[in-house]
Amino acid sequence: MTDSDHSRPTTPLGGSSRRQRKRNTFYRNWTGYVPLVRTCPHCGTENDQQHQFCAGCAAGIADIEPTPSENPHSGVRAMEERIRREADDERRQRPFASDGGTGLVMTGVMLLLITVWFPLPWIIRLSVWAVGIVMACWGLIQMRSDGGALRRTGLILGASAIGLVALVVTRGTPPADPALLSPTVAPTEAVVSIATPVATPVSTQEFGSVPALLGDSGHSGLQPGPAPQENPALAWRFDSGSEILASPIIADGIVYVTNRAGFLYAIDAATGEQLWRVEVGPYVLRTTPTWHDGALYLVAGFDAISLDAASGEERWRETIRYAGTASPTVSDDAMFVVSQEGLLYALDITDGAELWRISTDGISFGSPAASSGRLVVATDRGIVVGLNPETGRASWRRDFDVPIYTTAAITGDTVWIVTTDGVIRGLDLDNGGDQTNVTTNSDLSVTADGGAVFAPSDDGGIYAIEGESGNVDWFASTGGEVRSGPVRTDTQVIATGGNRIAGFDIETGEQIWYYLAGDSIEASPLVVSDYVFFGARDGVLYAITAPESRDDT
Repeated sequence: MTDSDHSRPTTPLGGSSRRQRKRNTFYRNWTGYVPLVRTCPHCGTENDQQHQFCAGCAAGIADIEPTPSENPHSGVRAMEERIRREADDERRQRPFASDGGTGLVMTGVMLLLITVWFPLPWIIRLSVWAVGIVMACWGLIQMRSDGGALRRTGLILGASAIGLVALVVTRGTPPADPALLSPTVAPTEAVVSIATPVATPVSTQEFGSVPALLGDSGHSGLQPGPAPQENPALAWRFDSGSEILASPIIADGIVYVTNRAGFLYAIDAATGEQLWRVEVGPYVLRTTPTWHDGALYLVAGFDAISLDAASGEERWRETIRYAGTASPTVSDDAMFVVSQEGLLYALDITDGAELWRISTDGISFGSPAASSGRLVVATDRGIVVGLNPETGRASWRRDFDVPIYTTAAITGDTVWIVTTDGVIRGLDLDNGGDQTNVTTNSDLSVTADGGAVFAPSDDGGIYAIEGESGNVDWFASTGGEVRSGPVRTDTQVIATGGNRIAGFDIETGEQIWYYLAGDSIEASPLVVSDYVFFGARDGVLYAITAPESRDDT
């Protein structure tokens, strides 16, 4: 074995190490150490005294007695071998050292992902982004001399980058702070901020009122209408800067809508101009506000909130733990809110004071429904309860042992619920007794008109089902995946599918009109005064109407 058999010490970039060369020079001048070796009788190769086989000819040398080496440089060679082993051990242990840098890199990457995924205020997003970049770079600097760790970290970062690109592509443009997208509104700093009004309604166009999710406090899906009678045109579009995941409402000629970034907007229904906006909290908003006597009521994160509908000024805010994604219901001077802890709250609409609260024996993902002096709530454990809204005391209870994730709908004296097995159940509002059961293939919310039930389907359509017999009166294709419940007027059923919204004749199912949005529609529309208002995942609130119904004054 010659000196060339040993790898030369190098720097992390592949060059010779000057420091190591000086150490080798010192050890070559030291010859006082003579190691014991096993000399192979066949080829004469000197082997380490602990070896069992010859490195030269592979002959067995276990029985050979160790003797002092006759090589004059054996001490130097042994010392170099020891130095090499120590260097290898140090390299192997470096990735596990506390200052290896891998943890800093991973933490930095997680912070960068947080800035992309969560809709944070722009100043917080910028700060977190900067901290993530600094931590990742510092971690790479610390591990720069560890080639193995660098390779592993490079693979992880590459996979993370590919996943991030895929995430951005599938989700579209990341949510942005609307303050950066609207030059007429300055960025805000408070959790709840009031924007300076930028427009006032000037049109003489008269609009009806849809003050709550799916039309009213009973969430019946009935809209005042009328709906367009031909393919509508775009009246205006308002870009909120982030996905719109909840239905809008309208009152006094103003459309109110929330977006994923945590903002509530007031928009002139005739012109599409922003009247004001507020940031109600740093949470993803999937809830629809409720309008009542000039005030707005909504939930965001851990709070129930009331705002002045004309100015957006906060009237009161009440902490109720985690309110979840269900919209509030206002009826009989009380605001009813369900939480993700399985509680139902009744709050005074004047000051937010708690009137009562009860356990719902499960989590409610749908809003409470109120009508005719009765409050109905359904849970993920398949429990439906009819309550007295003044006291919270249960009048009746049904247990179906099948989860319910949608909002109950009340039409007349019937409560409509949909379980996850696709069964539409009509219950008596007074006592919870069975009135009708209809089996479908969807668990989205339904609307009803007398004896007919209009239900979305998983195969991209809308069914009209005769309530008593369960027979299908008609089926119409929506042209895409249905992600929200239909609504109706006296003459039409309006449903969405993918990025398509259409109106169908309520008697025959014949398509009357349709419109294509820029992205998928996640929530039910509102239909009033020949206009249809709805939001989409592209962050745009659309107002469409028949061409002759436009008011260009």
